Amino acid sequence: MVPIEPGHYSHIGLVVNLRSIWEKVKENISSIELFINIDGLPLFKSSCNEFWPILGRVANVPSLKSVIFPIGIYCGPGKPKRCTEYLKEFVEETKMLIRHGLIVSDKIISISIKGFILDTPAKSFILNTKGHTGYYSCTKCTQSGVWIQNRMTFPELNAPLRSHEAFVEQKDEDFHCGETLLTTIPGLHFIHSFPLDYMHLVCLGVVRNLMYLWISGPVPTRLPSKIISEISSELVAMKNSTPSEFNRKPRSLTEIKRWKATEFRQFLLYTGPVILKQVFKKDYESLYNHFLSLSISISILLSPNFCTNDEYSKYAKNLLIHFVKTTMKLYGCQYVTSNMHGFIHLVDSVDHFGPLDLSSSFP
Repeated sequence: MVPIEPGHYSHIGLVVNLRSIWEKVKENISSIELFINIDGLPLFKSSCNEFWPILGRVANVPSLKSVIFPIGIYCGPGKPKRCTEYLKEFVEETKMLIRHGLIVSDKIISISIKGFILDTPAKSFILNTKGHTGYYSCTKCTQSGVWIQNRMTFPELNAPLRSHEAFVEQKDEDFHCGETLLTTIPGLHFIHSFPLDYMHLVCLGVVRNLMYLWISGPVPTRLPSKIISEISSELVAMKNSTPSEFNRKPRSLTEIKRWKATEFRQFLLYTGPVILKQVFKKDYESLYNHFLSLSISISILLSPNFCTNDEYSKYAKNLLIHFVKTTMKLYGCQYVTSNMHGFIHLVDSVDHFGPLDLSSSFP
């Protein structure tokens, strides 16, 4: 364990973990591609201490896809002060493995990093770029944000895209806060290797915020209590008929502050489209169509068959753009924040990684 201001970091190691899980490999393989996940989480509700684990997952070996292992763990009163100290041991070991491979059972297995799965704060931290409240904070394009009603918004839909070369050379001074050790890892592409995580972006981001607007937003966006009660009643009524394949049974909107990401996903893809069609009648038809455009587009991008079809992929992208545009009309430009802006780039992540589930934080 080494001191890293303001806490301590313990590096468990990639080599140790990969050798440990090797006995579970059922396939004859010559290479391992890794997804790396980094996220900060509070240790206790009553404490300022935080965990910042570095987790690994094998992306290209079916028998190992459900295995998640800890590479390193930071703990301290707040996140690590400097990303270079936090990433140092991980980066050095990763570079060694990429250059020399992993030796197991008299075989040399080549190692590569397929991508980093991160929420927005973790991404800006390890890339050492502006956070989501910065004017030039999008990691995919160079759009300049607009400050509206005390929040940073991104209403532009056609800003120039960023490039790997421009990132490495730090050409955009308004975007970069300094260097990141990740640029020394061979094979990383600083646009494509950092997919948008739909668990945080869509489920815990836009869907949750949209439902909060319905329940407790300002008067123009808040729905009558009668409508909210109807939605809650329908959700509770579905409990007994919900298949066991779902992680959780539907819960009332009175408990929405305790909803997990899987519950917002369930509402977006399954229960929401059915319930809202009954509840959002003529007076709220525009709200239903708006919600449905997001539900359909995400369903397409989750499907291995549809997301690889050019026609469906293009349709999903158009639906997402329509969703963002319609949000501005129905709710206001102030709600097109960094999460919703990410919808413009979501299809690009699917083009490089396949269905959204393959590059998300969902287990």
